[in-house]
Amino acid sequence: MRNRILMTATEEMAVQGIKFTMSDLAQKLAVSKRTLYEYFDSKEELIGAIVDQFLNDIRQQGMAVIKDDGLSMAEKIKQFQVIYPLKRYDPLMSRILDDIMRYLPEEREKINRFRDEEWDLIEEIIRKGVEAKYFRPVDPAVIKMIFNGISDQLSNYKYMSQNNLIPKEATSIMVDILLNGLVEPDKKTNRMPFLCNSWLY
Repeated sequence: MRNRILMTATEEMAVQGIKFTMSDLAQKLAVSKRTLYEYFDSKEELIGAIVDQFLNDIRQQGMAVIKDDGLSMAEKIKQFQVIYPLKRYDPLMSRILDDIMRYLPEEREKINRFRDEEWDLIEEIIRKGVEAKYFRPVDPAVIKMIFNGISDQLSNYKYMSQNNLIPKEATSIMVDILLNGLVEPDKKTNRMPFLCNSWLY
Protein backbone atom coordinates (compact mmCIF):
# COMPACT_ATOMS: atom_id res chain seq x y z
CA MET A 1 0.00 0.00 0.00
CA ARG A 2 2.84 2.38 0.81
CA ASN A 3 4.23 2.13 -2.73
CA ARG A 4 0.74 2.67 -4.18
CA ILE A 5 0.41 5.84 -2.13
CA LEU A 6 3.82 7.09 -3.29
CA MET A 7 3.14 6.38 -6.95
CA THR A 8 -0.34 7.91 -6.88
CA ALA A 9 0.93 10.97 -4.99
CA THR A 10 3.59 11.44 -7.67
CA GLU A 11 0.86 11.33 -10.31
CA GLU A 12 -1.17 13.89 -8.36
CA MET A 13 1.86 16.16 -8.14
CA ALA A 14 2.15 15.98 -11.92
CA VAL A 15 -1.34 17.49 -12.14
CA GLN A 16 -1.59 19.78 -9.12
CA GLY A 17 1.99 20.33 -8.02
CA ILE A 18 2.68 20.27 -4.29
CA LYS A 19 -0.73 21.84 -3.66
CA PHE A 20 -2.51 18.50 -3.83
CA THR A 21 -4.33 17.53 -0.64
CA MET A 22 -4.46 14.29 1.28
CA SER A 23 -8.21 14.28 0.55
CA ASP A 24 -7.48 14.38 -3.18
CA LEU A 25 -5.08 11.50 -2.77
CA ALA A 26 -7.46 9.43 -0.65
CA GLN A 27 -10.20 9.87 -3.23
CA LYS A 28 -7.84 8.85 -6.02
CA LEU A 29 -6.85 5.71 -4.14
CA ALA A 30 -10.41 4.99 -2.98
CA VAL A 31 -9.29 4.79 0.65
CA SER A 32 -9.89 6.89 3.74
CA LYS A 33 -7.56 9.70 4.83
CA ARG A 34 -6.98 7.67 7.98
CA THR A 35 -5.41 4.95 5.84
CA LEU A 36 -2.97 7.48 4.39
CA TYR A 37 -2.00 8.69 7.84
CA GLU A 38 -1.20 5.14 8.88
CA TYR A 39 1.75 5.35 6.48
CA PHE A 40 2.61 9.06 6.52
CA ASP A 41 2.12 11.55 9.34
CA SER A 42 1.66 14.48 6.96
CA LYS A 43 1.66 15.52 3.34
CA GLU A 44 5.13 16.97 3.87
CA GLU A 45 6.44 13.60 5.03
CA LEU A 46 4.85 11.98 1.97
CA ILE A 47 6.52 14.46 -0.37
CA GLY A 48 9.77 13.87 1.48
CA ALA A 49 9.50 10.14 0.81
CA ILE A 50 8.96 10.85 -2.90
CA VAL A 51 12.03 13.09 -2.96
CA ASP A 52 14.02 10.32 -1.24
CA GLN A 53 13.03 7.85 -3.96
CA PHE A 54 13.87 10.41 -6.64
CA LEU A 55 17.34 11.08 -5.21
CA ASN A 56 18.08 7.41 -4.60
CA ASP A 57 17.23 6.63 -8.21
CA ILE A 58 19.70 9.28 -9.42
CA ARG A 59 22.29 8.15 -6.85
CA GLN A 60 22.18 4.54 -8.08
CA GLN A 61 22.52 5.59 -11.70
CA GLY A 62 25.39 7.90 -10.76
CA MET A 63 27.33 5.14 -9.02
CA ALA A 64 26.89 2.94 -12.10
CA VAL A 65 28.47 5.70 -14.21
CA ILE A 66 31.37 6.17 -11.79
CA LYS A 67 32.12 2.43 -11.83
CA ASP A 68 31.92 2.12 -15.62
CA ASP A 69 35.54 1.55 -16.71
CA GLY A 70 34.50 1.84 -20.35
CA LEU A 71 33.97 5.60 -20.01
CA SER A 72 36.70 8.21 -20.16
CA MET A 73 36.94 10.73 -17.33
CA ALA A 74 35.26 13.41 -19.44
CA GLU A 75 32.51 10.97 -20.46
CA LYS A 76 31.93 10.07 -16.82
CA ILE A 77 31.45 13.71 -15.88
CA LYS A 78 29.06 14.28 -18.77
CA GLN A 79 27.08 11.08 -18.19
CA PHE A 80 26.94 11.82 -14.47
CA GLN A 81 25.40 15.22 -15.12
CA VAL A 82 22.81 14.08 -17.67
CA ILE A 83 21.42 11.27 -15.52
CA TYR A 84 17.67 11.35 -15.81
CA PRO A 85 15.33 9.77 -13.26
CA LEU A 86 12.75 7.10 -13.97
CA LYS A 87 9.84 8.29 -16.11
CA ARG A 88 7.45 8.50 -13.16
CA TYR A 89 9.62 11.24 -11.65
CA ASP A 90 9.35 13.54 -14.69
CA PRO A 91 7.26 16.09 -12.72
CA LEU A 92 10.08 16.50 -10.20
CA MET A 93 12.36 17.69 -12.99
CA SER A 94 10.17 20.67 -13.84
CA ARG A 95 7.87 23.01 -11.91
CA ILE A 96 7.49 20.73 -8.91
CA LEU A 97 11.21 20.64 -8.15
CA ASP A 98 11.19 24.42 -8.29
CA ASP A 99 8.26 24.51 -5.83
CA ILE A 100 9.96 22.05 -3.50
CA MET A 101 13.13 24.15 -3.44
CA ARG A 102 11.09 27.29 -2.74
CA TYR A 103 8.51 26.15 -0.21
CA LEU A 104 9.80 23.03 1.57
CA PRO A 105 12.99 23.96 3.45
CA GLU A 106 13.68 20.45 4.79
CA GLU A 107 13.53 18.97 1.30
CA ARG A 108 15.62 21.86 -0.05
CA GLU A 109 18.33 21.03 2.48
CA LYS A 110 18.11 17.36 1.53
CA ILE A 111 18.56 18.20 -2.15
CA ASN A 112 21.44 20.55 -1.40
CA ARG A 113 23.19 17.83 0.62
CA PHE A 114 22.70 15.48 -2.31
CA ARG A 115 24.31 18.05 -4.61
CA ASP A 116 27.31 18.14 -2.29
CA GLU A 117 27.55 14.34 -2.48
CA GLU A 118 27.43 14.55 -6.28
CA TRP A 119 30.13 17.19 -6.29
CA ASP A 120 32.44 15.06 -4.11
CA LEU A 121 32.25 12.32 -6.76
CA ILE A 122 32.84 14.74 -9.64
CA GLU A 123 35.73 16.39 -7.80
CA GLU A 124 37.38 12.99 -7.33
CA ILE A 125 37.13 12.34 -11.09
CA ILE A 126 38.64 15.76 -11.81
CA ARG A 127 41.44 15.20 -9.28
CA LYS A 128 42.38 11.90 -10.90
CA GLY A 129 42.14 13.53 -14.32
CA VAL A 130 44.53 16.30 -13.30
CA GLU A 131 46.99 13.78 -11.83
CA ALA A 132 46.89 11.86 -15.12
CA LYS A 133 47.32 15.15 -17.05
CA TYR A 134 43.97 14.45 -18.71
CA PHE A 135 42.47 17.68 -17.33
CA ARG A 136 44.07 21.07 -16.90
CA PRO A 137 44.64 22.03 -13.24
CA VAL A 138 41.77 24.41 -12.51
CA ASP A 139 40.59 25.56 -9.09
CA PRO A 140 37.89 23.03 -8.07
CA ALA A 141 35.94 25.82 -6.32
CA VAL A 142 35.42 27.51 -9.70
CA ILE A 143 34.25 24.30 -11.33
CA LYS A 144 31.88 23.64 -8.43
CA MET A 145 30.44 27.12 -8.86
CA ILE A 146 29.76 26.34 -12.53
CA PHE A 147 28.10 23.00 -11.78
CA ASN A 148 25.97 24.57 -9.04
CA GLY A 149 24.94 27.29 -11.50
CA ILE A 150 23.85 24.60 -13.95
CA SER A 151 21.78 22.89 -11.26
CA ASP A 152 20.17 26.17 -10.18
CA GLN A 153 19.12 27.06 -13.71
CA LEU A 154 17.73 23.59 -14.35
CA SER A 155 15.44 23.99 -11.35
CA ASN A 156 14.32 27.42 -12.59
CA TYR A 157 11.08 26.33 -14.21
CA LYS A 158 10.17 29.81 -15.44
CA TYR A 159 13.46 30.32 -17.27
CA MET A 160 13.42 26.80 -18.74
CA SER A 161 9.85 27.07 -19.99
CA GLN A 162 10.28 30.59 -21.40
CA ASN A 163 13.23 29.38 -23.47
CA ASN A 164 11.66 26.03 -24.44
CA LEU A 165 14.52 24.14 -22.82
CA ILE A 166 14.37 20.44 -21.97
CA PRO A 167 16.41 19.72 -18.80
CA LYS A 168 18.36 16.72 -20.10
CA GLU A 169 19.22 18.35 -23.43
CA ALA A 170 20.17 21.66 -21.81
CA THR A 171 22.40 19.88 -19.30
CA SER A 172 24.15 17.93 -22.04
CA ILE A 173 24.91 21.13 -23.96
CA MET A 174 26.17 22.98 -20.88
CA VAL A 175 28.46 20.16 -19.78
CA ASP A 176 29.75 19.74 -23.34
CA ILE A 177 30.67 23.45 -23.44
CA LEU A 178 32.33 23.14 -20.03
CA LEU A 179 34.44 20.17 -21.14
CA ASN A 180 35.18 21.15 -24.73
CA GLY A 181 34.79 24.92 -24.88
CA LEU A 182 32.72 27.11 -27.17
CA VAL A 183 35.17 27.42 -30.07
CA GLU A 184 34.91 24.92 -32.94
CA PRO A 185 37.77 22.38 -32.78
CA ASP A 186 39.27 23.44 -36.13
CA LYS A 187 39.24 27.11 -35.06
CA LYS A 188 41.00 26.74 -31.72
CA THR A 189 44.44 27.58 -33.16
CA ASN A 190 43.18 30.74 -34.87
CA ARG A 191 43.12 34.09 -33.12
CA MET A 192 39.82 35.88 -32.68
CA PRO A 193 39.46 39.06 -34.77
CA PHE A 194 40.14 42.28 -32.88
CA LEU A 195 36.88 43.73 -31.56
CA CYS A 196 37.14 47.44 -32.28
CA ASN A 197 34.73 49.89 -30.71
CA SER A 198 32.79 50.27 -33.94
CA TRP A 199 31.47 46.70 -33.49
CA LEU A 200 29.60 47.82 -30.42
CA TYR A 201 27.47 50.47 -32.11
